[in-house]
Amino acid sequence: MFQCRPAIWMSIYQFTFFFAYGVYLPFRGLWLEKLGITDADIGMLVGLGLTSRCIINFTLTPLFHKVEHLIPALRWSMFLGVLGFISFIYIGELKANFWALAILIILFNLAIGPAVAISDAISNHYAADRQLDYGYTRLWGAVALTVASASMGLITTHWGISAVPILGALGLFVTFLGTMIKPSVPMKCNHKKTDKINIIKVLCDKKTLVFILVASLLEGSHGGYYFFSTIYWKDAGYSTEVIGYLWSLSTISVIVFYFISRKAFSNWQVKLLFKLAAISVVIRWALMAYSTELPVLIVCQILHGITFSGTILSSVRYVEENKRHNYMGLQALYHAIPAGFALALVSAACGWIYHHSDINVFWFMAAMGIPCLFLSVIGDDDKDKDKDKDKDKDKDKDHGFTVRFSPEEQNSI
Repeated sequence: MFQCRPAIWMSIYQFTFFFAYGVYLPFRGLWLEKLGITDADIGMLVGLGLTSRCIINFTLTPLFHKVEHLIPALRWSMFLGVLGFISFIYIGELKANFWALAILIILFNLAIGPAVAISDAISNHYAADRQLDYGYTRLWGAVALTVASASMGLITTHWGISAVPILGALGLFVTFLGTMIKPSVPMKCNHKKTDKINIIKVLCDKKTLVFILVASLLEGSHGGYYFFSTIYWKDAGYSTEVIGYLWSLSTISVIVFYFISRKAFSNWQVKLLFKLAAISVVIRWALMAYSTELPVLIVCQILHGITFSGTILSSVRYVEENKRHNYMGLQALYHAIPAGFALALVSAACGWIYHHSDINVFWFMAAMGIPCLFLSVIGDDDKDKDKDKDKDKDKDKDHGFTVRFSPEEQNSI
């Protein structure tokens, strides 16, 4: 079996997986529309799929608390995902039936659902051993999304929307082959064995509940964008080629965000990162609701780097900083609720609004960011920093004057 360094292994996985994701995500709405599915039913199908992800991440994913189980589990997820895409190709040749599609989408999401949580856990394990940098490996996923969305705009223009499940299956098959490569540094537990995760106990923590709520609102606010923006832009008169370029622009902004994140946001507290994402969510979706002019859409797509990647980075930082719980428990909860159930609920709601209401769905999405401006997600490191600040203030008061230190000076003391 071939071997490679963990950083290369994870970069290959991120690129191939998100290429398949970039083929499927922007254009599945048009593919379902071509099969004769209505806007409202598309929202329902997407909601069923994401609910399936929520269930599988809430029940099965937390069971992978042993690091040696993570890579085998990821391989099985990819293999079953390939079978799901092959089923999509087959049903595309037949007269589409809503319930047949619903069953296939549910099974596909049950198979692929744990993949992101498991791959993040693998990245976190190797990052803790200083074998890779999360931001730089995830950057390759953003590059793949850019390539996929741009190329699919051209491909669907010339070969039709039926190419979506075919290229998705091909991309996921290459991902599966990539996971069969053996990392040169084995996945081994470097600390004492942990007990099985009590996911309910993790969820009932007050700090965790605030984190889940804020992350759900910010992640969920992207529901209408992921599943209806392509249809929305097509109705506004844009070609699939231009739509592909718009999606590519959003992923380029993600690449830039991840590239600068280590230097730009390393000293930011988790609560401030979430606030930045919330402000950007309100501005982005309000602009998209206000106008479909190309310059406005370009600005909105550039903001994707903050609304999407900012939320992910904030969530990853919170999970890493929260020392009181098993990492996999929080990771599973994040992918089950904010990235699963919340997206499912909003997608279904957006489908109904888009089909039955005169309200622009993007105003609804912008409103979801407003509560996050007033809620604070506090990580363990944030508490430590706040305590250090209070101690510094008390010391300054004792001497009768105020002393201010730069971050570099504080670290040297």
